[in-house]
Amino acid sequence: MTASELARRIKLASRGRISEAAVRFNCGHLIEEYIRQFDWGEDFKFEHEWRVARGHVDMAFGRVRFEWEPPGQIKRGIRQLTQKYLPEEVEEHSLDPYRLAGVAIDGRNICFVRWEQGRWQPSEVLEVSKNSLEQLTDYIRGLFGKILSAQNLAKDFGPGSTAAQEAIAAEPPSIGV
Repeated sequence: MTASELARRIKLASRGRISEAAVRFNCGHLIEEYIRQFDWGEDFKFEHEWRVARGHVDMAFGRVRFEWEPPGQIKRGIRQLTQKYLPEEVEEHSLDPYRLAGVAIDGRNICFVRWEQGRWQPSEVLEVSKNSLEQLTDYIRGLFGKILSAQNLAKDFGPGSTAAQEAIAAEPPSIGV
């Protein structure tokens, strides 16, 4: 699926008077399908209902948090991201705010939220289009990565990991005596 086709399908899926839940379900699955075609690896996870300190963000892809809204109500999603969800997540997990982003989307419009000049700043509201969805793809890919944590380190380098097995199987260098 191309970004142009994704834009067309998102607009079609969010026509008329539909609820936030319907936008989230219909459009979220389309974006997930689109992003998965890039095959960025098995560690790339789509989380629905991502928990933060006092609530939840509708969806998380890597380090990009989504807030879905019914058509015409994108400003509510922008406000929730800038004033509540992103600040809470940074505080709760001691994250670098430059490594997190938010996206408010109502099926017709999209807005990107980034940490700039010491605060969460929304971009201009853009129409869902080939260009805005390519920008979304860049955000997701650019912020893809694991959070440095004991759990992730143990998974990647612990006793059961491929790295550990390869290190043990490797012949030790000879030491001249």
